[in-house]
Amino acid sequence: MNFLTKYWVQILTLLIAVSGGIPGMISISNYMQSRPKFGFEPEGILRGELPPYNKTAHFIMLIGTVTNSGNKPLNPKGFSLEIKVDDKWMPLRAMAIPETFIFGSEEQNIDIKEPSRMDLQERKEPILIGEPARGCLLFESNELIETTLEENNSITFRLTCVDIFNRNYAFTAARPFGEIDQQVKYPKFGITVGPKK
Repeated sequence: MNFLTKYWVQILTLLIAVSGGIPGMISISNYMQSRPKFGFEPEGILRGELPPYNKTAHFIMLIGTVTNSGNKPLNPKGFSLEIKVDDKWMPLRAMAIPETFIFGSEEQNIDIKEPSRMDLQERKEPILIGEPARGCLLFESNELIETTLEENNSITFRLTCVDIFNRNYAFTAARPFGEIDQQVKYPKFGITVGPKK
């Protein structure tokens, strides 16, 4: 300890010199502060029933684009979703989209081409600046959340991306929520939604 207190000026000078002087220190500081900036551009939100379609299990699917406007790559490990209900955040269970998944809904016909290929939970590639990732995220919902959504016709959600270093990046948004009374296509996502006739 006496060594550090006696020679702290020399040690500091040596560190500055080794790192390239003041410009080197600034570069190191900038590098340490640089990080990904997670964003999500929602295109649509689907709701429906999960098998065995007996109104006991529900799903919420986010359709959209994950963006990164930071100065480092974003390496997602997974995504989590919370819905705001009565000023409290309620977590939903993330699900992988099975290849043969059939989306059940009393009000809507939901057709997704190659659903597992659009699953952002399964994405392994980094998300770079200017190279967003389009796809879907599937979560298991419950009766309380479903009732709240039906009563409010809107949804406030917090989507969190957990990266491979276990760092969390959150995105919060509020979206109106209404019934689909005509066919809606999401061509970039291979999804078609329409009312049941």
